[in-house]
Amino acid sequence: MKLALGRLSAFGQELRDVQLVLDRHMDALTVERAAFKNQEGADFGFSGRVQAGDDIPGIDMLVRGSLPDLARAVDALAVTSLPFLRSVGSVTFEGRIAGALTDMEVDLGGQLAGGRLTARGKAGSVLDPKAGILDMDLTVDHPSHRALAARFGFDALAHGDALPVHLEAQLSGPAMGLDVAGEGRLLGGQMDVTGQMAGHDGAQTLELDITATHPELAQLVRQVIPDYRPRKAELGPLSGHLSVAYDASSHRLGLKIAPSEMGPSRVSGTLDVILAKDRPFLTAELDLGAMPLSDFLPPASTGIMPARKTGTRRWSQEPLALEGLRGFDGTLALAAQVMTLDPWKLDAPVVEARLDQGVLTLDAVTGKLFGGDLSMSGALDVGGVPDLSLTYALKDSRFADMLKATLGHGIIDGQGSVAGAFSAKGNSQFDMVSSVSGQSRVHIQNGALIGVDLPGLVRGLKSASSAKELGALAFNAFSSGQTPFTDMTVDLQAQKGLVQMAPMRTALAAGQMESRASLDLGAWALSMTGTVRLEDYPDAPPIGFDLGGAVSNPTIALDTDPLLRWRASQLATSVFKRLDIPGSDLLKAPDVVGTKPRPDVPLKEDAPTETPPKP
Repeated sequence: MKLALGRLSAFGQELRDVQLVLDRHMDALTVERAAFKNQEGADFGFSGRVQAGDDIPGIDMLVRGSLPDLARAVDALAVTSLPFLRSVGSVTFEGRIAGALTDMEVDLGGQLAGGRLTARGKAGSVLDPKAGILDMDLTVDHPSHRALAARFGFDALAHGDALPVHLEAQLSGPAMGLDVAGEGRLLGGQMDVTGQMAGHDGAQTLELDITATHPELAQLVRQVIPDYRPRKAELGPLSGHLSVAYDASSHRLGLKIAPSEMGPSRVSGTLDVILAKDRPFLTAELDLGAMPLSDFLPPASTGIMPARKTGTRRWSQEPLALEGLRGFDGTLALAAQVMTLDPWKLDAPVVEARLDQGVLTLDAVTGKLFGGDLSMSGALDVGGVPDLSLTYALKDSRFADMLKATLGHGIIDGQGSVAGAFSAKGNSQFDMVSSVSGQSRVHIQNGALIGVDLPGLVRGLKSASSAKELGALAFNAFSSGQTPFTDMTVDLQAQKGLVQMAPMRTALAAGQMESRASLDLGAWALSMTGTVRLEDYPDAPPIGFDLGGAVSNPTIALDTDPLLRWRASQLATSVFKRLDIPGSDLLKAPDVVGTKPRPDVPLKEDAPTETPPKP
């Protein structure tokens, strides 16, 4: 029998362009050729036998098919459909199906998304897809993760070397509530998945437990960021454990991260994403454990330019990679045991932030820094040229440690507090620091100037007995030791990257210092001048100093000559004052000069004297 129909309804499906070539023998029907299209444009063909049973017929067919849109074809069956199927696109397949129409077995292979898919096992019921029981093994192989990532919209993963993808999955249970178990090789790592997916008609739910491992985290990141070269060539392995929950009706994706090893750190927390059409909204609560940020970042020399004046290298002129903050909104609560960014170490950091329309607001950043209490708040607007504003306070810190971390050397010690606010705008690090404007106040208590020994200088000046001792005295006083002080306050004003220090007067042990300074942030260059007067010598000339050059290696010029000359003149005057000159009545001289008196002839008062020879 030959049959050609323009339209046919069967098994709840609308079929078009139906062509059949049949041969019936007894209770068996041989399908020599059959072809049709469904309402979604899918094209099917098959041949084989249909065996009539007591109630339900069975089949044994060779099939082929071409689906222009897999997701639409699955939706037409009104069974569970995963969201990612919408990106698969067209599918072609061929193979064998056999068994009763209520309990079909399949052995199919096909092409989809540029890769190869095989499906084997029980495929459920053709008569009522919602009521069927499935027990299927699926395998996906693809030659390039880059092409696969691009197909499914994960453009961030479409980089690096093209690595093969191999995925295996088992689907079992009722069609409306399938159990899922799978494993695969992806991006050079291994992934294992278990869980369940259920629902249909836009009300699907998905719950999965995923374990992912990778031998080297840096290699994995390079699949996303090809030029990624962290300071440490090897960060260590990845061993992650997370639970995934997806609800199609609310477009909500939830991730729960069990304590997972990410290279040198251990991460846990939750991530909730509402997949809105215009802007996804992300809510993250993460615990980063002990996080060595320096290990994850490129070396300090990468992408930075020679700074002005000093010739040193510090700030990068590469564009800041902040575009990703424009694509979603959300909130962030972050905590860690410790976070290090050499030489900075922040203990017990807590960050609360929110992102809205390209504006990242730091509601609160707290932690322990250099032994002090840190608090910060501010905002970063990346809607155009990145624009940063920040308010900060650091109380009761070890000031020498803070200076070493910031400037490279600790010339002032003590209990220090810093408070202020600044703003900056620019497309790169260099542009940012060159535009810094704001103000800050530094207050140091019970401190000391390191490498300056004014009390020792005063003691030496007092004990010196000659000018020779003064030269070595000045050298020693400004190359070792320390000078205590009780209180020091420094007011700073920044304008377009130039920080000016207001004229400052500080009472020191054994003296008083007056100074002023400026810091060019873009060039990372320092200039500081001032004088020091000695308390015990109020009439003495002051000691002048000039500190300048590269912040990391400044040079200092001291003018001690006026003081030393003054002290030398004091010593000389003191020597003359100590000379003991007797009076004229104490001078004794011989009564007779010119000849030596004879000891055997006594002198007589009336004896004549010889006239002394003329000179």
